[in-house]
Amino acid sequence: MILERSMKRWIKWTLIILIVLVALFFIIGYSIKAYRLHKKYAIECRDLIFEDFPGDYRPQRDNYDECVINLAIEKNDIKICEKTYFGVGPFLDCYLPIIIKNKDPKLCEELNRMDKLLCLGVVNSDEEYCDQEETYEEYCEKSQDMIKCMGTIRNICLNGISLAKSDVDLCLEAEPYYCLNQIALQKEDSEICNRWEEYRNGSESSIAGCKKSVAIKTENEKLCYEINSSYLQDKCLQEIAIKTENEKLCLELTSLGSTSEVECITTIAFKTKNEKICTTSYCFSELARIKNDEEICKEMLIEEGMEERMAFCITSVAISKEDVGICEKIINTENKEYCENRVKNCKPTGTGYNRCKNF
Repeated sequence: MILERSMKRWIKWTLIILIVLVALFFIIGYSIKAYRLHKKYAIECRDLIFEDFPGDYRPQRDNYDECVINLAIEKNDIKICEKTYFGVGPFLDCYLPIIIKNKDPKLCEELNRMDKLLCLGVVNSDEEYCDQEETYEEYCEKSQDMIKCMGTIRNICLNGISLAKSDVDLCLEAEPYYCLNQIALQKEDSEICNRWEEYRNGSESSIAGCKKSVAIKTENEKLCYEINSSYLQDKCLQEIAIKTENEKLCLELTSLGSTSEVECITTIAFKTKNEKICTTSYCFSELARIKNDEEICKEMLIEEGMEERMAFCITSVAISKEDVGICEKIINTENKEYCENRVKNCKPTGTGYNRCKNF
């Protein structure tokens, strides 16, 4: 009995370890693939690639993804949609405009089941297609509730047709899973968002999310103030501020916490490489490194404890430029010697202040 229990326990843990190893294998493989795809399209979107920015700075990654999506639509190439940083092209933002433009069923072939159905609805643009027996058989053959499944499939299919025709009434006739917000975006008309009120499961959050998307696309901050949710209103203003590089709009943020205004301004500073709008030592320091200009470090406010940060900033630039002479600009003797030591003994493997991994 003891031997049998030990054997079962051994088998159980062996299986768990194997599952974990397989999962790690796929995660690592996926990350490597995503990074390679990212590097390939960084040439076209190099001004937004976050190699020029500190770490995996989220807003810059998002700007890169937006650049890749715009590139895919401009070049009419659905394969580019897969080149976003995570290797996943957003269906509605990237695939859909290309599918609507081309109406080519071949574009639908490699999509997942539900996206494929939506895609075929767009391509066929005929309500009769959604009622074909073959359509239901393909998607509902294993369903335990055939009637419910057929209704769901028909609604998704009609979503695709309403998108192809920009038909709001047809969209609302179905379950407007995808279509209502997208039609509002297609027409750049926030009034369409209010038609969520006509749908039985429509809500204030549905309207707010729709208006936020239209406001960002049209770069119209006035629409943000029509949003009832203070959180979504601020997210709307923040995204428009970053998109339009308007740091003054960052000052309108009230509900996202005390760091949101700083993060908004810092993102614009990184995007525009303009240290004049920086409000934190971090912002000055990173832009000094990015632009290889130690003079930017002097823009930091001279306050108690700021000398250390300024020394950190100058050291970062000295390492990046491999110029020990820059350390002379540090007033404190101990900080100056540390800077000189970092530059002289640096074995470059990273970037900026963390460039010397031998320390």
